[in-house]
Amino acid sequence: MKIETTRAQLMAALKTATKVAPQRTTKPILSYVSLYTEDDSLLVGATDLHTEVRVRVDGNGGADEAAMCIHAKDLADRIDAMPEGPVEIAVKDTTAIITAPGSRRRFQLPTMDHGSFPALHETKRDDWSTFGKEIAGLLGKVIAAVSTDESRPHLNSVATFWSEGKLLAAATDGHRLHLASMACDHCEEDGEHLLPRPFAKRIFEMAKGSDEVKLCTTPGRLFAHAGDTQFCGLLVDSSFPPFEDVVPDSTQSKHVVDRAELRRAVQAVSVAAHKGHVQLTLRPDAIELSCAGDAGGGHDIVEAERVDGTGDGQVIGMNATYLLDALAAVDTDTVALGAGGETDPVVVRRGATRASDGELTCVLMPRMVKR
Repeated sequence: MKIETTRAQLMAALKTATKVAPQRTTKPILSYVSLYTEDDSLLVGATDLHTEVRVRVDGNGGADEAAMCIHAKDLADRIDAMPEGPVEIAVKDTTAIITAPGSRRRFQLPTMDHGSFPALHETKRDDWSTFGKEIAGLLGKVIAAVSTDESRPHLNSVATFWSEGKLLAAATDGHRLHLASMACDHCEEDGEHLLPRPFAKRIFEMAKGSDEVKLCTTPGRLFAHAGDTQFCGLLVDSSFPPFEDVVPDSTQSKHVVDRAELRRAVQAVSVAAHKGHVQLTLRPDAIELSCAGDAGGGHDIVEAERVDGTGDGQVIGMNATYLLDALAAVDTDTVALGAGGETDPVVVRRGATRASDGELTCVLMPRMVKR
């Protein structure tokens, strides 16, 4: 049996598949990709048993139906080394032979029985919710706050709350919370879904490069489709922590500052910071940034406008990385920084909003300030 396609098409599919196929696993078949023909197309699939991907490569000209399993990374490396143009993969016994018409270059790789590859899930639902690139923006605003602790799956996830006319995404690692929403008049879903961090990242990457993304759920799974690529992921069977009470109803002071200037100042001062901790001193017309480090400290001042609150010299300790992630999530030229006491959460929002922008709130827990 033989598969015929082009180097460029197969390489694009393999780049997506190899992000899902694990390199280290107790089940060797999971490090392989499934390649099989269907309706004159080639389908490339991979799974880690939590996330699945299937990429359709149109125009496969294989004479017969073909199905084979080849190690994902090894195949990608060899296809990448082939010359541009058509490539062929023929299987003889348990060996895949990779060639290119008109070229003497040739590779051989062992295969595994295609029947042992886990079956990839499909859905027959036709009521998909359709989005544009804004779904990538929504996930991009919250994904930095997801916990990397896989032992706490309810925090190692992006929570999505679907309701009539609105889609809300939330993420927290216990030290910060990011909330973002968007209008969703065409949402067909309802309720709460927890997307594991790796799966959320796959959808984010796919949506960034697509003009249209379709989502739908079946019990315990979410499907995401864009162009020739379809992801399927297991949803986390848990509940997201109640977050409504974490967002302060009001703050003692509110400063509006140029987002790019504040971001550059935080990046600069944090170079000298011990463990990445910086201090913000809130003045009526400025925000002072300072830090203490093992090899000396750092200091900078950014002009700001205090639009609410009174007082002078309030000092707040912050994790520089968390603050930079919040500033990166803001998509306006100015950012609003709301602060309470030294132990109260700091709230980062857009400096100016429109009704069509949706909600964006980043809540950051402060660090202890050493006197």
